[in-house]
Amino acid sequence: MSSLAAVEYQVSFTEEERAELLRILEASLLETHAERRRTESPAYQEEVGHEESLLKTLVDKVRRSHG
Repeated sequence: MSSLAAVEYQVSFTEEERAELLRILEASLLETHAERRRTESPAYQEEVGHEESLLKTLVDKVRRSHG
């Protein structure tokens, strides 16, 4: 059994880059949420749900990174 250690990264964005990244992440989150609702396969729904959760976390982090 393997253990995954969390690694933290720091990046810097201009305000324009940050806004574009946030726009892309939010669009991807909407698409992923729609995909999760459309699928009937429990295994695929779980996979897409995990992706949706990751995207929500990223959106929150980028939103909080303002200024």
